[in-house]
Amino acid sequence: VRCMRERGELRIFGAATAINDGEITADDGGELWVRPSPGNTAAIDLDGSGEDGRLAAIGGHLRITADLSDAILNGPILIANGGELSFDQPWFYAGSPNPNGNLLQVCCDTGDVGGDGNASVISGAEFTLTGDMEVRPGGILRLDAETNFGATSHLYVDDGPNPGEFPSLLILNAPATFFPGSRLAMGGSTIVFRVPVSLPSDTLSLGSGAANTLLIQEERVTLAD
Repeated sequence: VRCMRERGELRIFGAATAINDGEITADDGGELWVRPSPGNTAAIDLDGSGEDGRLAAIGGHLRITADLSDAILNGPILIANGGELSFDQPWFYAGSPNPNGNLLQVCCDTGDVGGDGNASVISGAEFTLTGDMEVRPGGILRLDAETNFGATSHLYVDDGPNPGEFPSLLILNAPATFFPGSRLAMGGSTIVFRVPVSLPSDTLSLGSGAANTLLIQEERVTLAD
């Protein structure tokens, strides 16, 4: 796969593994469905032979129901402008700026802080972060999938170089587990907890500059010893 954009279906045929050495992007409000052709057993390697194949959902829905040859992704992923990324099987993201220069980024959304607005979404099957993810200035991410934040994970919710100018928003809308060693760093941003969460003592980091906001809606957030 070199490049697949916009909407429709990307069907996987045969028994050989399809390899994404380019980019698979859903954009312009459409849905791009990556799935096996009926009766075929082929899988897809979403981050390619060099672990730099790109995935993007930019205002569209990238839906993955094809079997994954490797459920641990390292290539760059971008979700933006109200885009949605969904899987029907558990998956992991392990990309990191060091050593491979990759990460999962959310950016460029609109909406009122504290509300869903035009949120970008990760949905579907269980998602485990063991690498780096950033909600960039002005970005809104809603986690609708059950999410695990592994011991090597780093999630940064950022407002950019000018504190308070483009606050970002993270909404935990499904069960979330933070393991000891995970990092959740805020920089002039808002996090909305809609589910009970226990945060290990060293997980949450509040940056200097603009104010950070934690909104706890209906449920309990525990700061563990």
